[in-house]
Order: sequence, then structure tokens, then C-alpha cells
Amino acid sequence: MIFFFFFFSKEAYKADVNSRDKKGKMPLYLAAMFERDGAARALLSHGADTDLADSGHGFTPLHACARWERPVVAELLLQHGWSTSLLEKEEQNSALHIAAAYGREKVVDYLLDANCEMDFQDYKGRTALFWVAKDDRACTRKLLKKGASTAKGDSSLLQKLLEQYGKTKDEAETLINSGRNAEIEVLLSGKDPWISQPVQLFRYVLVSA
Repeated sequence: MIFFFFFFSKEAYKADVNSRDKKGKMPLYLAAMFERDGAARALLSHGADTDLADSGHGFTPLHACARWERPVVAELLLQHGWSTSLLEKEEQNSALHIAAAYGREKVVDYLLDANCEMDFQDYKGRTALFWVAKDDRACTRKLLKKGASTAKGDSSLLQKLLEQYGKTKDEAETLINSGRNAEIEVLLSGKDPWISQPVQLFRYVLVSA
């Protein structure tokens, strides 16, 4: 943890804020990973490279925030103009991919507020929407509301999710390919856009009888 405290010494200002440890990780990456927002601020103020990735998986500090759910540092990085479009080198995942896959809702919120690209595809053609659809998280509706494309990339999990909500396979495919995000969002919220609540209750009684 020496990286977190080096800036308190008199020699701090001479230190290389972009130096790497034996695993190829930079001080800012470690500050993000261990959620040391004070250290992250100091490193940024002393010129830490905002687009530098580690020499292992190619993760940036923003990827680290997404993986380990560090919303405070993520917000700080984004305020300093951190790029949301950088992809790690093994599977071509953006920070949004990772935040979506691990259900890091607060980090997803910050990334969406920063107008990140939502439709990047990883090496298997999966977008962030693929991952949030897997577990039907609140992030699914957030991405849809923000305008994520339902037709780009692998939509198999979204299709299965729509089928769980009562759509046939053909109906689900039509919704996905037509990009009717608002209709899908309403469906996933447990509401039928075409039928009033009393009628839904009546239909439920008939089916249950």
C-alpha cells in the first residue's frame, strides 16, 4: 500500500505517479481498486495519466471501479474527463460491460450520466444490455430508458427475459428488432401498456379460477 501514502513525503512531488508495481498496476489503479478516493484525488492533481491501463488485462482504473464497485472513485475519474470508451484487451469489455455484468448499479448510473457508449460489443458480440438482462436487474430498465440498442449484438438473454414476462418467441424477437425500448421497459416493470390495472386484475382472477 505504499502507493497510497507516497505523496505525503517531501519526495512525493518528484515521484512518478504513473509508475507500475511488479504486476503492472499503477498507483491510480490501486487507489480505485481499494477505494482510496483521497489518494485518487492527489494522484490526479499531480498528473496521473487518465487513460493508462495496467499491463496485465488492460484494465483502466475505471474498469477497476466497475469490477469492485467503487462509485466514489468512479465519479471522481469521470469528473476528470476519464474516457468511458476504453476496452480491456482480453475480451474487449468497456467499464459499462463490467459494471453491468457484476450488477454495480451506482457505477452504471455514473457511466450513463457521463453519456458513455452503451452499444460496444465484446469479442463475442455482447453489449452491456446482454449482461443486465441475464438477471433482470434494475439496470436493464435504465439502459433501455437511456436508449441502448436492443438489436445490436447478442440479444438471446433479453429474448429469454421477455419470454419470462409472457411474450412468445416471435413477439420477443419483434420487440427486440424494432427497438421499441419504451414498450420493453414498461413490460419489464410489470405493467401492461395496453391494459388498465383493473382489467389486469380481472384477467388474473379469470386465469387463476
